[in-house]
Amino acid sequence: MAVQWLTADEQRAWRAYVRAGTLLTARLNRQLQADSGLSLPEYEVLVQLSEATDSLLCSRSSSASPWTGSRAGCRTCWLA
Repeated sequence: MAVQWLTADEQRAWRAYVRAGTLLTARLNRQLQADSGLSLPEYEVLVQLSEATDSLLCSRSSSASPWTGSRAGCRTCWLA
């Protein structure tokens, strides 16, 4: 099966799109670091944690908590 390459116009549009995404990501990273001291990857981890359910957080951290099974222990481990 032959590969169908982009036309010259499609290639220019694609490269502009990729470049804009790269520039945007770099700009967001610089701004986030200036405002909060966090990098985008660090922020993404916090986003994932904030969206995780309590049960997931408790099951992942329960072995580290002296209050296994309690919401207080779950919150303590999650905040640690």
